[in-house]
Amino acid sequence: MRRVTSVATALLLIAGVAINPPAASAQTQGTTTNVAVSTTINTLARDVERVESLREVKDVQRAYTHLAQFGRWSEMAELFATDGTLQWGDQTTAGRSAIAAWLEADAGGMDGIRPGSLHTVVIDQPLVNLSADGTTAKGRWSGLRFLGDGEGQARIEGGIYENEYVLRDGRWQIELLRYYPQYAGAYATGWRNVGGALPIVPYHFTPDEAGVPIPPPTGAAPATTATVGELAARISRLNDEDAVRNLQHAYGYYVDRRMWSDVVDLFTSDGTVRIDGVGAYQGSSGVRQAMERMGPENLSQGILNERPLFDTIVEVSPNGQEAIARGIEFAMVGDANTRAASWEFSVFRNSFVKDGGLWKLKDMAITPLIVATYADGWGNGGVAAPATVVPAFLDVAGRSAKPAGTAPPNTDLADLKRRLDRSQAFDGAENVSMAYTAYLDDLRILEMSQIHAANGHKLSPFAGYFIGPERIAQAGRTVYGNNPSTMRNSLSLHWRPQPVVIVSEDGRSATLRARLLQPRTSINNPGTFNGAMYNDEFVLENGIWRVWSLTIDEFYWQSVNWAGGWAAANPRNPDLPDPAPSTLVTRYRPDVLLSEMGVRGEGFQGGTGRFIAWPAIVPMWFHYRNPVTGREPAHYWPDCAPCEVRPDWRMTAHGYQKPPTGPQIDGWDLDAPALNKVAPGINGSALWEQRLTATPGTWNVDGLSFAYQWLRDGEPISGATGQHYTVQHADVGHELRVKVTATGAGRPPATATSGPVTAAYPTWDAGTVYTGGDYVSHGGAVHVAQWWTQNQAPGSSPWGSWMQVGASTACATGTHLSWTSSWVYTGGETVVHGGKLWKAQWWTRNQLPGTPNGPWQQVGTC
Repeated sequence: MRRVTSVATALLLIAGVAINPPAASAQTQGTTTNVAVSTTINTLARDVERVESLREVKDVQRAYTHLAQFGRWSEMAELFATDGTLQWGDQTTAGRSAIAAWLEADAGGMDGIRPGSLHTVVIDQPLVNLSADGTTAKGRWSGLRFLGDGEGQARIEGGIYENEYVLRDGRWQIELLRYYPQYAGAYATGWRNVGGALPIVPYHFTPDEAGVPIPPPTGAAPATTATVGELAARISRLNDEDAVRNLQHAYGYYVDRRMWSDVVDLFTSDGTVRIDGVGAYQGSSGVRQAMERMGPENLSQGILNERPLFDTIVEVSPNGQEAIARGIEFAMVGDANTRAASWEFSVFRNSFVKDGGLWKLKDMAITPLIVATYADGWGNGGVAAPATVVPAFLDVAGRSAKPAGTAPPNTDLADLKRRLDRSQAFDGAENVSMAYTAYLDDLRILEMSQIHAANGHKLSPFAGYFIGPERIAQAGRTVYGNNPSTMRNSLSLHWRPQPVVIVSEDGRSATLRARLLQPRTSINNPGTFNGAMYNDEFVLENGIWRVWSLTIDEFYWQSVNWAGGWAAANPRNPDLPDPAPSTLVTRYRPDVLLSEMGVRGEGFQGGTGRFIAWPAIVPMWFHYRNPVTGREPAHYWPDCAPCEVRPDWRMTAHGYQKPPTGPQIDGWDLDAPALNKVAPGINGSALWEQRLTATPGTWNVDGLSFAYQWLRDGEPISGATGQHYTVQHADVGHELRVKVTATGAGRPPATATSGPVTAAYPTWDAGTVYTGGDYVSHGGAVHVAQWWTQNQAPGSSPWGSWMQVGASTACATGTHLSWTSSWVYTGGETVVHGGKLWKAQWWTRNQLPGTPNGPWQQVGTC
């Protein structure tokens, strides 16, 4: 026979320990926690300051461009260190006064101050690296200047900045502004290379360094005076800055496509649009009316409404509920059907509010500076009335010295670090995005491949996708050769401004949408602009941010030449055959062909369906829904572009979270099931007749409701659906768990289950008073009291107050209890003893089964 013994004493001891720490250990645990906080808060404070430093460096450079639009030379110079240096090509000047004088002299009549003049400077696409000690930084930027004197002269200039910054007197300053001119020219004739063949501008970074904007610190973190609450507020400010910047940039992409319904969704119901010199529009209908000044909803053939946004600075108020975004817009608009085209240069200064945890546009203030026809350019001051105001500038100095403000209570240092990592992820993805630009512009194929993850993939234009750095590198070498020249007669530049960077909840993955603004330049022919779109993914791999998926959808519009621009394009002859895909298809076959992409490849050269070329309208794909309402765009593809063909390429197949694709708070979609971060728990002692209390655990979103189901050995216990549960006889010797179901408005339910506790009877205690019906464990057996008793050990006498519960024994006919001498049998009970089954004939106690003429009758074997 197989015997099942009663619950062992060891199990009883284990079962008596609560899942959560008992009160007796609170002091010890509190001491341990305080030590951890004392150490960790210093590290967190240092990390917060370093991310803030990175942001302040970027904002100082962006502020330079804001001031430049209005000829604020002295204020621009104040952004430099007292001994700062400006190197512009082969010209060098040092000191604030000398720099201010140089800036003014260089602008001349194209200063943005004189009536009709224009001095719009764009310095964008930052790749910034902080030093290990956090006191200096280096940054690479792409630059454009649009200049006009209002008297007939206009110019365009472009190049690369490799700048250096220093933290001095509590604020970040420009120590060296070093500009490498690459192309320039009068508007009338267009730009060309500066100085002939163009060399590679030296990089301050390696492929790995590009993915580490903030290197590991040196030495121990200094003691901080900041409280956890202050650090939480500063981290929230960084997270809010990211959300507002994303909202501002997402607005710009909707405007490009005249997606007015999506634009209206971004505003509060009482939102306003104010356009200097035009008027004010209020409410949802007013916002739509303001937008429709640019034309009806959606693009039609030949219509271009390209309005890139640059140098966006975001300032979040100390209350964490309001914010301002200020930046530069230059627009390329037109109608190829009528050959009409124009330029517009504007400043936006927009107000945002947080509503229910989501940021929304509250007030949009647009200040047009110049509106000019493409044919004439902006040299004569354009065709619109001049601006009547100078939009107020934002103070970018000393970000970390500003009031911390308030944030929702959060003293969990690990969670605060996670939230900080989410903002640092924004900078990581932005850095690698610019590294891609730099390496591809210079045809540094090896370095370009090295910024990809081990399982990352990249689209080679008009051909298909290659996976892994080696395959990506070989594809590039196949197209461009093994040793492209470092002196280039022509350049095709890959600007990737206006990023919408959406970071996962755990801060280890991100998606990035950026436009391709493609200036082209050469020695002999005037340059042009083209436009396309990137929908990319990034991951943190071994501490370095890298490209996971890179997709370029091209082209959405193109300039025929400098003289005619984008409005000179003619419709493509429908009788012509589609252009051939890239020769890579046969020379070095991609892992996924663009022609295998189904609907996602429609309209693109080398893709599926008929080729669509500007001025026809190519489908515009989005990887996210409206960030306020969740409205899906007409062409919505939330996954990486080739992942329907290759599901194993998804980041989620490699241990990364999928970043949000719609309205989200803290990296989690509002319509996604909540994520359990810390498992539910069971408080209390899992002893018979004791009350257990379930705790729901920690979840990644607030405002959830919880339902409970208690489980015995993994199976639901009937009726046990409350937060509390009393241990029953049937539970003894079995594992108890609780399953928690979390629900929230608009969210599908999510479940999580606690760890187990083993139910048992309490151990007998000599000092405890027991009354009839109480169960205890003693001497490896279970006993039940018949009447009031104290200090009488169970098993000490077969005639005492305690009855021993027989062990359960499995027999062929079923499970029966073993006979014990102290149990009172009243007749009819069947027990196991000596390998046989016995049935009590009448009342008996302490009479051994098998005794002649006794109360027991043998009824079988076991």
